[in-house]
Parts: sequence; structure tokens; C-alpha cells
Amino acid sequence: MLTDLCTISYFRCQRQSMGNYLTENEKENLAGSDDSSLPDIPESVQSILVKCSKIVERTLKEAGKTTKQQQQKEIGDNLHQYVESIESFDPCKEFNEHWVVDTLRHFISLYWWKYLNG
Repeated sequence: MLTDLCTISYFRCQRQSMGNYLTENEKENLAGSDDSSLPDIPESVQSILVKCSKIVERTLKEAGKTTKQQQQKEIGDNLHQYVESIESFDPCKEFNEHWVVDTLRHFISLYWWKYLNG
């Protein structure tokens, strides 16, 4: 997961199943909670997170019967390609966007590390 905040924010944006990212109990807690205290998520950030989710879904669909290890590598490669193609954001003016992209880069590096050492 990117971070707990990012996951909750994504869940709040999408209001849909988070697949294997959250347990059923965690999904129920989030769905039933009063999330009015959570900050609004800028549309630009929502767009980035939704695009990443779609990349993962598309990659898994296209991977077909490849091994799990190959699927993981392709997910990391495809997410990396997308994140690196995102226009850079000014951290002083567009902090949220900058933070999300920076966090995604870190997440992908951890994902690859797990893949390479897994």
C-alpha cells in the first residue's frame, strides 16, 4: 500500500472494493465510518490514483496465464512507466500532487525490491 492515508483517500474517491489491499473487516470499517473528517482529495490526485488502479487491473488482465512473479514485474514496470511520464509538480504550489507522485515512486521501488528478493 502507498500509505494508510492514500489508501483511505483512494477508497473515499472510488467507493468500491479495494481487492486484496484491505481485509473485509477494514473495508466494512471504512464504509461504515463517518469520513467527514478526511480531507477532500483534489481531482488531479484522484486521477493519478485511478489511473494507477486501472494500470494494475489491465496488466493483470493482459498477463493471462503468466506466473505471479512475471505479473508482479509487469505491474511494477507499467506503473513505473506511467509515474515517470507524469508531468512534474511544483512542491510549493502543488504539494498534494507532488507528494502522491513521490510516494508512488517510493512504493514502486519497494515493490521491485520485494519482487527481486521474493
